[in-house]
Amino acid sequence: MRIDMHLKDIELTPYTREQVEKKLTKILSRLPKDVPLKVSFEDNRQSYRALVQVHHQGKELIGRGESKNILTALENAIGKVDRQFEKQHDMSTTRRVELE
Repeated sequence: MRIDMHLKDIELTPYTREQVEKKLTKILSRLPKDVPLKVSFEDNRQSYRALVQVHHQGKELIGRGESKNILTALENAIGKVDRQFEKQHDMSTTRRVELE
């Protein structure tokens, strides 16, 4: 799994970077190993923005999160991508059942 991390106006401490990688394991465990994962962080004076992008099975899954805490913003973005992944997975299994 390849993780591309982009930071805008932010420097992550080693602890924060470790926590980010730990939180990304939720998505990483569900995806094939060759799928690239893009994570972007931005400091917007009053809050942090996190953007998580995954290209999976021809679809672009995108989650955005915003919060005063960088890890909370990341959790929000991961949650959105996770819901999109579940929805896509449910639709593909439903279609298989309907076709049979």
